[in-house]
Amino acid sequence: MPVVLYEAAAVDGANAWHRFRHITLPLLVPTMAFVVIIATLGAFLTFTEVYVMTESDATGQSRGGPNYSTHAMSYFIYSQGIRFRHEGYASAVSVIFFIFCVAISYAQFKWLRARHEY
Repeated sequence: MPVVLYEAAAVDGANAWHRFRHITLPLLVPTMAFVVIIATLGAFLTFTEVYVMTESDATGQSRGGPNYSTHAMSYFIYSQGIRFRHEGYASAVSVIFFIFCVAISYAQFKWLRARHEY
């Protein structure tokens, strides 16, 4: 963080809260935006946890938790494409899921960036 900004704020009489709110937070917005977008995409792409938890019986049947509560979109794509051999359906769902992820990421980026541009 540039010390000059904090020194100028101290000369102007800004207290610690104002320095944090008007200097530190705006400088951290690009990093926070990156972390939020990557964390959201990571949550959308949850596959390993679901696969390990639900594919453990001897027949290879998916138990899926109560009422398929552990199914995520990436696991659904895997199930349709690999297990049930519906490759066309799985690829169509994958394209729609990709567009959805890009749209959510773009919206988050715009929202986080618009909030802190002055």
